[in-house]
Amino acid sequence: MTLSRFVFKTHKWLAVVTAVFTFLWFASSIVMVIPRSLLGRGAGGGAAEPGDWGAARAAGPNFKAVVTSVPQAVAAVEAAAPDAVARQVELVTLENLLYYRIGTARQGAWFVNALDGRAMQIDAAVARRLVMAGGPQDENLAPTETLTRHTSDYPGGRLPVYRVTTRNGAATFIVEPDTGAIRRSTSLSRWRAFIVGWHTLDFMKPWIGTNAVIWLMWIMSLIGTAMTLFGFWILWIQFVQWRAARGRA
Repeated sequence: MTLSRFVFKTHKWLAVVTAVFTFLWFASSIVMVIPRSLLGRGAGGGAAEPGDWGAARAAGPNFKAVVTSVPQAVAAVEAAAPDAVARQVELVTLENLLYYRIGTARQGAWFVNALDGRAMQIDAAVARRLVMAGGPQDENLAPTETLTRHTSDYPGGRLPVYRVTTRNGAATFIVEPDTGAIRRSTSLSRWRAFIVGWHTLDFMKPWIGTNAVIWLMWIMSLIGTAMTLFGFWILWIQFVQWRAARGRA
């Protein structure tokens, strides 16, 4: 086999390997730029909102009602967990109320009510209450689940998280205990996330793991780069042949 024939055949088969991947990559970019509002309510999928995701957000928190100071909030956490060391303090909204989110070194995140100074961590019961603050009634929700691995509802992020699903299966809510954020997931949003995920292969992480996805992206990038280089090589071969043909003319 001549060098030219080897280059042509290698380029062809590398193109076959990357064609489907490249097509899906570009197709997913089309979905990424479609406004979420055109896909219907709840089509955002991965969007995280702090605590009160629904209509309860309309009124907004009452900042004038804050009576607990930052030192008092930190003291409340230290009283609840004596070995907690505050690393970060920020003001967040849960259930349309203001809380201090206090990140600690070993105890995870604590939340201190800025009105009455009570400290809490987000467990399954609190997670369910946060979802209900957005509108769903308790009788319309299935039992709260604790996720310790990534799923199609929650393909990436810190674990564990809490999952609350409506009994009719119309919507799923993922509550992150470290931030109080809620991710609302529907069948439409999961399809959108799957398609958009071709840009980063996030949808594959629950099945093969993050490291395997990174290696796959490296391999596909190397194959695509090799295909491109062989393509330039083919252009050079054709250019040389064209010049030779002109010289004989």
